[in-house]
This record gives sequence, structure tokens and C-alpha cells, in this order.
Amino acid sequence: MNWSKNSWALVPFWAYCCVLTWWVSDHIFFWDTVQLASKHAHWYYEQNFQHLLLPESIDSGHPPIFGMYLASCWKIFGKSLIISHFSILPFLLGIVWLLHKIGSFYANTSAAKYLLLLVLVDPFFAGQSVLVSPDIVLIFSFLWCIHSILNRQTIGIILGAILLGTISMRGMMVTFGLYLWWVFTVYFQTSSNQSNLKTILSIAYQKLPYFLPAGIIAILFLGYHYQETGWIGYHPNSPWAGSFKQVGTSGFLKNIGLLAWRLLDFGRLFLLGVLIWVVLKKVKIHSLFSSKKDMVQLKSLLTLIIVLSFLLTPSLLLHEGLMSHRYLLPITFGITLLFYHLCFVFITKKKIQKILFSIAFLGLLTGNMWIYPKNIAQGWDATLAHVPYYELREKMVQYIQQEGIPVDEIGTVFPNIGPLEIYDLKGQSTGFVKKDFSKNKYFFYSVIYNDVSDEELAELENNWMLVKEFKASGISVILYKNMKH
Repeated sequence: MNWSKNSWALVPFWAYCCVLTWWVSDHIFFWDTVQLASKHAHWYYEQNFQHLLLPESIDSGHPPIFGMYLASCWKIFGKSLIISHFSILPFLLGIVWLLHKIGSFYANTSAAKYLLLLVLVDPFFAGQSVLVSPDIVLIFSFLWCIHSILNRQTIGIILGAILLGTISMRGMMVTFGLYLWWVFTVYFQTSSNQSNLKTILSIAYQKLPYFLPAGIIAILFLGYHYQETGWIGYHPNSPWAGSFKQVGTSGFLKNIGLLAWRLLDFGRLFLLGVLIWVVLKKVKIHSLFSSKKDMVQLKSLLTLIIVLSFLLTPSLLLHEGLMSHRYLLPITFGITLLFYHLCFVFITKKKIQKILFSIAFLGLLTGNMWIYPKNIAQGWDATLAHVPYYELREKMVQYIQQEGIPVDEIGTVFPNIGPLEIYDLKGQSTGFVKKDFSKNKYFFYSVIYNDVSDEELAELENNWMLVKEFKASGISVILYKNMKH
């Protein structure tokens, strides 16, 4: 990286990432990172990397590179929460640098800081940035590929695509999406009204070698995994098999509504509202056929969103439990980039730019404070609103230990089941057990637990005794006692 005057503008953002990581460095593993980070890393750490594939009970079907990476960090620096969180910091710093470069390309260097601000406060990204999350690595490699494509950096494209394709099966789909996006971007840049399908196929053939290594590695892994296990993605006995249950027509329509809600959730409503206003005000349909640089970039960004949506959303719409906010991160990044481009290229008046940016920025920032009523499930890993939970849970665990209540008598739900070791790395092999109201003497409940139904919550509140409660900033943790025991 060539250090320049413009690079100094990144220092506050890099400092923010460092302070943020230090601030959350004692937070336990949370949400899907319990499985995708802690459990995977524990397996490789304890088995000393003797096996490539994970045991079936914790195998999510993804390439296990992230678990191996985290386990390697533990081997080198020691197994602790602080090492786990700081293992993510290099990718956060890289994301800042890449966003600045991409922002400079799609508007100008002085405006790039606004793209950084939008992304860093975006609840979808901010929620993941405080976790030991493979999705941070996915976004880093996603942006690395985009930056390398825009700047025609061969090694960056190849390595970025390989990393993206080995972080998860979703990363494989995003890799293919970026290949298609590059093909169409080049087509927009070089074609005229006489261009045709033959031109697109020719470009696709020319660009294929850049993505071929990533494709070969993905196919080899999936083939080997299938040969060894007999399945890809999930198997009938897996803990997450229910999420892959196919939906009927009514379920499909419900998922369309859920998808729309996810895209508007946590303050993105404001960004999308401003985006639609700018499009209606400044973009004429006939101008999309123009070969001007600004219009080529606009068509390219629209294509990025369309291609990623086409590849990523069908599985979300066709299955019962896959409508997670983090699955939409590449799409929402594309939407944010489109908003940024329109705001700082198509809007020429600085005052209007600042007003539109402020609406989107404040909407996203305050989106981190959105907390729905306790009967409405929400994506807690896609918002900073969940952060008070860590201290509250720690207080409750300390209270339970002080009172001498056996943890294996306490029922709970995701993400709180199992040995405490996989959460806090303190070596305790016992932990809270899976919910079973007929057997549990106690129940550990928090408003962030989506797997407690309305009926079960009513049962707890009406027929169980509240033993202890801790709460702060709209988050609560409660220990209930079963009066039948």
C-alpha cells in the first residue's frame, strides 16, 4: 500500500476498529459464531488439525477454513476471547482500506469517507463486526475482489475469489456472482447497440481464468465432502435441518414479506427511501442506454445487486428458516454502494448531498437501537442493540454460581445451550441444557432468545417463579424456577 496524504484520512476509521475490538474483546461467542467459530475451532485445536472435515454433529457443510484460522490463532497466541476477537481485526482494517478505495472509484476520494461512515454504522455490518464472525472475512474478500476487478489486479482477483469461495458455500455463490458482474461490467464498457450474446460469451471466456482456481477448489472440496459424508449443505439429522424445510406457496409468499422486512430493517428503511427518491428524481430510463462513464457505473452497480439477489435469495425464499440478515450482507453492501454513487455523483449540490447522506446515516445509526416487543423475533446478530446482553448474562452466570444452582438443571435455548467453555473459553465443561419444561427445574430466559414461543413465554410468566432478573437498555435476562419441582 502506498502511503499518501489521503491515507491519513483512514486513521480515525482504523482507530475506531481497534477501539471497537478492544471494547468487545471479553464478549463471549454469540449467535451463529458459537457453531461457526468456537465449536469448529475447538475441534481443530483439540485434534491438532489431524482431520480436514468436522464431525457430523457440528459440520455445517462449509469449507472449514475459518475454524482452522481461529484454531491456528489459539495455537500461536493462546486460547482466549481477546485473541479470538483480535483475529478479526486485520479483516476490519482491510475492509476500511478497501471501502475507501472503492468509494474513491465510484465518486471521488474526498467523498469516500461518507461510504465508510455508512457502512460502519450499518447495523447489519456493525452487529457482525463485534463478533468473531466468518462473515467479516466474507465481506473482506468480497470487497477485495471488487477492488481488484475495478483496478484490474490479477493476483487480487484470484486470491480474493479463492478466499471468498473457501469461507462458506454462500461465499461460493457470491464468487460466481462477482464473475458474472465483471462480465456484464466489461460488456457495458465495450458494447454498443450492435452488441449481442456472442459478445457476452466472449467476455465470459476471457474472464473465466481469473475465477477458475476458486471454482476448482470449491468443486474439489464439495466433491470430497460428498464422498466422505454423502451430503452437501445439511443432512436430515443435523441440528439445523429444520431451517432447510421447504415451504409451500403460503410460506413462499410469507418469505417474500420477510425478505422485504429484512431489507428495510434496522434503519435501512431510510437509506432505501432516499435511494428511491434520488432514482426517481435524477435517473431517466432512456439514460440507462447511455455509454457515459457515470451511467456505465450505475448500470454496473445495479447489475451487482440484481445478480447477487438472483443467486442468494432463492434459497432464502424456498426454505423455512434461512431468512437471516447476515445472509443478505453482499446485497446490502451493493445497495449502500449504489446509494453512495447516486448521492455523490448524480446529486451535484453539496447541501443536498449532505442532507440525503444525513438522513441515511442517522437512519442506520439509530437502527442499532431498534428493539421490537418481546413477542417479535429479530436478528440480534445484525444490530449493536444486543451488546448489553453480554454483561447481563455474565451477571446471571455469577449469580447462579453464587447460589450453587447446578447449571445442568437450568434449561435454555439458542444461543445459550451447551458447555460454558464453548462460549467463554474458561474450561467449564458443564453448561445449560436444552429446553424441556417437563424436566427443567430452572429456565434461563433472555429477550434476545427467538426460540421461546409466545405460549412458552406465557407459561414462564404465569406459572413459573421469577428468581432473578438483570436488565439494561431494553435487554433483559431472567432466571425462572419451575414451581412443579
